[in-house]
Parts: sequence; C-alpha cells; structure tokens
Amino acid sequence: MFKTPYKSIYRIQTIEEALEFELKNDQTDMYLYLIDIYDVLLNNAIGKYDIPKDKLVKQRKKLHQYLMKHFHRLYTPIPGRLHGWAHNMLLYVILLTIVELQYDSKHPVISDNIHQYCVKHRLRMYKDRDTKTWKMSDWLDMLDVISLRWKKLLPCDTLHELLEVLWRVSAKMLLFMYPRGTMDMYYEAVTEDYLKASPVGVMAGLSRYYWFHQTIFQYQKWPVQERSAPSLLSTNWETWITVEKKHIFSRRFRDGVADFLWNHIINYGDHAIGSHDQLGDEVSDYAVLYMRFPANVPTSLSKICTYNDYEDMLASDSIRDILYLKMVHAHFRSHYDVDFTKVFTVWEPTMHKHMKAIERSPVPLIMSRYKRYHVYFKGGTYRHPEGETFPHAFVLWLKMLREHLDGVCFQAMDFNLTIQSMLDEKKVVDNTREMGAFFDLEDD
Repeated sequence: MFKTPYKSIYRIQTIEEALEFELKNDQTDMYLYLIDIYDVLLNNAIGKYDIPKDKLVKQRKKLHQYLMKHFHRLYTPIPGRLHGWAHNMLLYVILLTIVELQYDSKHPVISDNIHQYCVKHRLRMYKDRDTKTWKMSDWLDMLDVISLRWKKLLPCDTLHELLEVLWRVSAKMLLFMYPRGTMDMYYEAVTEDYLKASPVGVMAGLSRYYWFHQTIFQYQKWPVQERSAPSLLSTNWETWITVEKKHIFSRRFRDGVADFLWNHIINYGDHAIGSHDQLGDEVSDYAVLYMRFPANVPTSLSKICTYNDYEDMLASDSIRDILYLKMVHAHFRSHYDVDFTKVFTVWEPTMHKHMKAIERSPVPLIMSRYKRYHVYFKGGTYRHPEGETFPHAFVLWLKMLREHLDGVCFQAMDFNLTIQSMLDEKKVVDNTREMGAFFDLEDD
C-alpha cells in the first residue's frame, strides 16, 4: 500500500528505540513506526518482552502528543479495504494498548470521590461502580453525558481521574472481543458468538478523547486573571445595543445567527461520530445536530432564530451571546467595513488552528472557552470583574483598546467613535430656559 525503501535492520525492535526515534509526519515513516511499536507492545502482552512501567508512560505521552498535534491531518480514510478507518484511529488503538498494559489489564473501579463528583454534576450513567460489569452502552452514555455538560466542567483533579477511568474502559471496550450481551451498540461480528467494536465505536472513543484533552489544554494554556473595567450599568451598553437591534429585521442577519450557532452547540466529538458514515466528505453542522440531538432541539432553535422577537432570542441561553456577537459584528461591518468575528474573536472549536497567531497578535482578542468570554492581549488573558458573558468581554476589549492602542488597530482601524459612544458618559443638553414673570403693558 505504501512504498518504502526501508529494510528490517532499520526498524524499531525495543521500547528504548521507540522512545529515542522521532515519530515523523511522513505517512510511510509514521506507519512503519506505529507497526513496529505495536509489535513491541504485543510481545510485552504475551510475555516475550518486558517493558518497565515508566517507559510505557513516556511512550504513551509521546503518542498522545503526536495524536493531539496531528488529529485533523490524520482524519482521512485509509486507502484499501479498511472501510470506515481513518489514519488517526490506528494511532488511537495503539495508544489504548499502552493504557491497557500500563494498568496490567485490570478493570478500574469508580472511587468514592469520583462517584460524588459524578452525582454532583449529574454525570452518573452507571449502575455499578465496578466497570467490569459495564456494557458498551454504559461506556458510551458516560462519554455522551460528559460531553453534554463539558462546558460547565472546569478542569480539576477529579475530572482528570474520571477521564482516566474512561480511557481504561475505552481500552477494554475497543481492544477485545465480547459476547453479544456486552457489545450492545456499535459492534460487528467476528464469530457467531463474539463481537468486536465497529469503526464508529472506535471513533466515538477517539473523538471524545481528542476534544476533551484539546479543550482542557486550551483553557490551561492561558490562565485567566481579573482586570478592572467599567460595569455594564456605568456604560452605554443598553442604549448602544438597542440601536443595533435594527439588524434583526433582516432575514440575512437571522440566518447568520443560526449558521454561527450550530457549530457552538454541538457537543465535542459529535461531529466526528455523526458524520463517520460519510468519512472524507464535508457534513454540515446542522445535519450532525439532527443526527445526535432530539429533533425538537434544532427545530425549536431554528424557529427562534428565524421568526421570534428580539426578547425571545435574548431569553435563550444558547442564542443570547451569539446574538450579541452578531449585532456587534454588524455594527463593525456597517461602520468600518471590518469583519469583527474573523479579526477580533477566537472560538474554542477552531482555536487549535490559531495558537501561534493568537500569541503574536498585536491587538486584543475576545476569546471564547468553556462558554466563557475573556480578552487575550500580549500573553495575558483577562476577565471582566462582573462576569464572563460576551457583553462583559466586549466592554473590557474596548477599554483595553483605548488604554494600549489609543483606539486604533493595525495603524488603520480607528474605533474611537465606537469606544466613545460605549464608554464615555453622554452629556445631556438642557434646552429649557426661564421666561421670567409676565406683566401687562399699558398704552399711553
């Protein structure tokens, strides 16, 4: 399938060589490395070769970093007869093999602190804490509910412990064959009595693995600190945004709100799972939403975005901040001919593409992570003291723009008019005058 001039003398045969040699981006080199390390791991599993636990952990970290860096590049179909398999899925299976060997193939048990965490955040989808009794549906339900509540689960030690349990269960579910009672979802037959996970099942685990780790990394990369800023009540936000309400009477504007919304309400990992049957083709966010959510969810949100009043749109937690963003975008487009969304905002689903550009940015950026809005500028990430909604971040963005750049971005975009109309107190002109007392004039 892949041509290579390499001979067996140059292939990896020990874990020490695997740790020493670089895992390259070239497809042939990558596959030779993965096949060799898989053989090394299997030799360890059958007792022919012993790998120390510390070296297993180092190798796991190495493969994890490679998967996180190249997940999207490797998310393409493997040519040949491996229907439904992408390149990154093979890497994921080898990573799970290391996890299985690292814990001596033992079934994890939900500890007391993890159980209490699941109860507190409404994550419990299991009957038994011993994962040895879990079925495929129990494992998938846990991944689904965590993804559903992910934007409310800030990174913490207990969350990491819970995820580690789920990766160990992932190894059990995806690497072994089971009788029909255990494999009750996403399976394909191996024999009459035994089943194995289907490619969609592997992708269900891989997509959650990638996005959970990626969003945690993005959140922890730039720690948030509080910065003083005017309160919303002390600014002209309400008056200013009321003027921009004129845009909702445009059908094009409402369609823009809906199109932007779909990508930000899909749970992390759902797109890869919902579109896996069409691997290699572009599938819209709206189509995936219909596949993974109850039909009334996209239908009701679409109805609100298309037909309902301004107040109804603000009442929806899913729509409110997106609506504010699109109104601000429309203001900058009409007044300055600037695409505010593309130039001055960074969003969690696409943040991995712009890591270096974010850190090199000469202007403040509004950053959305975990459904929270912050302002990034020159290595620091700041939050408004009153809250983390889009209006709070926008007011802080304007204040920092005035303080550090005198309201001018890229030496050509002068936003001082907007800054003044938002932050400066408007002077009220008193046009009344005293007429004095009236008196009668007498004719001579």
